Amino acid sequence: MNIFLAWSGPRSKAIATALHGWLPTIIQASKPWMSDLDVDKGRRWEPDIADKLSETDFGIVCLTPDNLSSTYIHFEAGAVAKALDKSRLWTFLYELSPADVKQPLGAFQHTKFTKEEVRKLLASINNQIPNPIPEKTLDKIYDSLWPIFQKEMKNVPKPSSPKKAERADRELLEEILDSIRKLSRISEPPIEQLKSSDSEVMMKTFDSLMTEVDMIFDSYLRAMDEWNTSGAHFGFESSEQIKEVYSNRITDKLIKCNSIFRELRKFVSIKERRLRQFKIKKAEVMLGKINAT
Repeated sequence: MNIFLAWSGPRSKAIATALHGWLPTIIQASKPWMSDLDVDKGRRWEPDIADKLSETDFGIVCLTPDNLSSTYIHFEAGAVAKALDKSRLWTFLYELSPADVKQPLGAFQHTKFTKEEVRKLLASINNQIPNPIPEKTLDKIYDSLWPIFQKEMKNVPKPSSPKKAERADRELLEEILDSIRKLSRISEPPIEQLKSSDSEVMMKTFDSLMTEVDMIFDSYLRAMDEWNTSGAHFGFESSEQIKEVYSNRITDKLIKCNSIFRELRKFVSIKERRLRQFKIKKAEVMLGKINAT
């Protein structure tokens, strides 16, 4: 029984890590997988995710108040939803109630962090394996090992302050830009005089955002293909809604990338500028294709 654990953010990651280690102690046939622990260093993330999704039997999306609006958690959850039917998709709610979870994640089956709710989740997993553990035996094992899971869940970090949470998506970008602006006000230094950490972090942030654009556009194409084939796509009510959501996601990334590029181009080589200009143009073409269809 392959179980895909989707997470985003440090609190969600701590929950997924706790489930990753604890689930096999109760149901030995279960094989949890999460990207941070099970992708080997040096290997590309996307192929590993795709490979595991093709082998997945069950999906658990770890949600906290911090990541409800995370683009990444919606991406992973959408990928899992595409691979599985709804009966095998669950959310794990930490400091949340089902009413807090909006569509499309709201369509999943929910598990709150309580002893009885988690028991139901394990019973559902157990029912999916070829040779399920007898109910009474499962209950005895569960009751004996529940305290271990409770202890592991104490490793979930405390939530950040409300002010910090509001800045989460922009925090790194704003700090980098502020640092570069201060440098540029003092002088117009050549590349070799620029602190390497500033330019390197900005380039990595830019490239990471552009990778997300590629993933979003790929998800859009798959969503529209499913809609055109079956007249439905998980969590959406119309093709126009699909276009609007994915267009907004790419637009958001483009705004951030353009902000970085305006500062970055002052300090990087012509080759690096042209490469990133090409990436911006590519993203604009993707956005145009969405809006033109």
